Amino acid sequence: MPLIKLITSGAGCVGVWKIDETAGELTGLAGAGMCDDLSGVSSPKRLREKCAVRALLYCMLQHIGEKNCAMRIHYREDGSPYLDGKLFISISHTDGYAAVFLNTGIPVGVDIETRSPRALKLVPRFEAEGGKYADPDSATVCWSAKECVFKLLGEEFSDFRKTMHIRSFSPARSGILRVGLCGNRSNGCCDVNYCIDNDYVLTWVS
Repeated sequence: MPLIKLITSGAGCVGVWKIDETAGELTGLAGAGMCDDLSGVSSPKRLREKCAVRALLYCMLQHIGEKNCAMRIHYREDGSPYLDGKLFISISHTDGYAAVFLNTGIPVGVDIETRSPRALKLVPRFEAEGGKYADPDSATVCWSAKECVFKLLGEEFSDFRKTMHIRSFSPARSGILRVGLCGNRSNGCCDVNYCIDNDYVLTWVS
C-alpha cells in the first residue's frame, strides 16, 4: 500500500507506509538504485521493512519537490541514517508499518510502535516510575517518545530510565508530550509530537 499518512511538521514532514507488498514490489516502487545496498539482508521481514522505508522516502522526496528523488540512505558508525545534501532523516519500522521523518536544516527523530497490551510489561525497561502508567497506550506513547528523543540526541541518552523522564501525561488521540532531559552535555526538555492511530503510535521530534 502506498503512503498512508503525511504530516507537515515545521520545515519537514513525517510519512507512514503500511507494508502490504513483497520486497520485490517495494523495490519497484522505490527510485532506481535505492535498494541496491540491501543484498546482504537475509531476513525476509527485515528486507521488506527496509524496502518499504526506501519506497516511502522516494514518495516523500517527490512530495516535497526534491530534484533527486532516488537518494541513497547512508549509515554512520553508530547506525544512524543520513542523506547527502541538506535533508536530515530519521527512520523507524514496526510490525506492518514504516515511518520516515525528513527535515531541512535540523536533525530529527521518529518512532513508530504497534499498539499492544504488552506495552505495560515493558515499562521497567524505560521508566523508573513504572506505576504512573495506567493503560497500554500511555506506556507506548512514552516509550516511543523516549526512542525518538534518543534518535535525535544520541548515545548520551541511551539509558532511558536515568536520562529522560516524562512530565505528567494523559494521552489524547494526538498532542505534544514533554520529555525532561538529564545528560552530561544536554539538559532541559524536548517537546515530542505524537498521534495514536488504530494500529500504531507515532512520535516525532526535531
